[in-house]
Amino acid sequence: MYKYLLEKDGDHVISYLLDENLRAVEIRKDPLRETDSPGDIFKARIMNIVSGTGAAFVRYKEGVNGYLPLDTLSRAFFFHKSTSSAPRAGDELLVQVKKIPEGEKLVSLTGAISMAGEFAVLDASVRNAGVSSKIYGQRAAGLKKLAEQLSDDEFGIVIRTAAEEADDGAIAKEAAVLREKLRQVLEKAPHAACPSCLHKQPPLWLMRLERHGGTDIDQILTDDQDLFRCLEEWAEDAETKNKIRLYDSRRQSMHDCYRLERELSRALRKKVWLDSGAFLVIEPTEALTVIDVNSGKATGSFKGKVSEEAFLKLNMEAAAQAAAQLRLRNISGMIIIDFINMREESSRTQLLRFLQKELDKDPVRSTAVDFTKLNLAEITRQRKELPLRAAFPEKTGEDINDC
Repeated sequence: MYKYLLEKDGDHVISYLLDENLRAVEIRKDPLRETDSPGDIFKARIMNIVSGTGAAFVRYKEGVNGYLPLDTLSRAFFFHKSTSSAPRAGDELLVQVKKIPEGEKLVSLTGAISMAGEFAVLDASVRNAGVSSKIYGQRAAGLKKLAEQLSDDEFGIVIRTAAEEADDGAIAKEAAVLREKLRQVLEKAPHAACPSCLHKQPPLWLMRLERHGGTDIDQILTDDQDLFRCLEEWAEDAETKNKIRLYDSRRQSMHDCYRLERELSRALRKKVWLDSGAFLVIEPTEALTVIDVNSGKATGSFKGKVSEEAFLKLNMEAAAQAAAQLRLRNISGMIIIDFINMREESSRTQLLRFLQKELDKDPVRSTAVDFTKLNLAEITRQRKELPLRAAFPEKTGEDINDC
């Protein structure tokens, strides 16, 4: 079972997912309140169309414009539209935030309106029923039937990968909630002011907790009264409400009680020790991340000539920890692991299979590609966010004892 801890850090919230040994599995830092979030829905006005770029600039908030690709307008909901069949400046329509860019670039919008949950996505502009391509076999067929039952003349539905292990009743319940939210948006839209926000996503720190809906979390803990109130308002059922606790101790802070500084330090330091005495050295670069496996003190425990079996065992321990560190540190893109050299091709094959099994525990898609000719393991991990080190540039993680 896991514990999920939340603490306020100025204008940010730091979340810690801790395992049964109170070791961090994930650490993330998010803004307490975000101006815009992917999924927010607005009633907006087209300000200018630049046909050469295939995009329109739309006013979705007072004094704020966004970037809207024209190819998404075939599925858009228009209001007070001009008589022209083609979109024109002054037309009002619904838009949804698709991507928040870095720096000073405009927010990317779409005219295709949808409502996403943990298990399903409802689409307001299509009537199709589908299932994630990552689900196979009988379960895919069963979910396809369920999707067809849940779809109607109003909205299309796609059942997401996370639904593979979910109960059909839970999927149907979520779909009903999403349908009601989407109906409310479409009912309010014709009479709403322009521009105005019609649907606001929860802050990212709360959405992270929602994504852990299938995780075995037995306690959600915070030491901040405001966060506690937000959590209580967010919880929709009695089971979830019963997991939420306000940490209140005069003797020791939550941060110290759960040794959160130590966990953050471990997640940022360069060297990671293994139980065997071996260690990993994790080196992020501009193009990729390199992980070097060093036998360290481990070979001292081997008697006589070190065998292929012993090296494989050591590499498997390193593979499990490397996969855990990718998730903990939120490392994405290309990753290279320099394992301890093994002579046998069968050993490398077994190691690669084991590595993939460990990577599959990560909710972010990760793939153990293969070994290169230099016997370096190649991994790719889907890039969704900045790595943890970018959230804590002032910390090195080298100044706290690893006990």
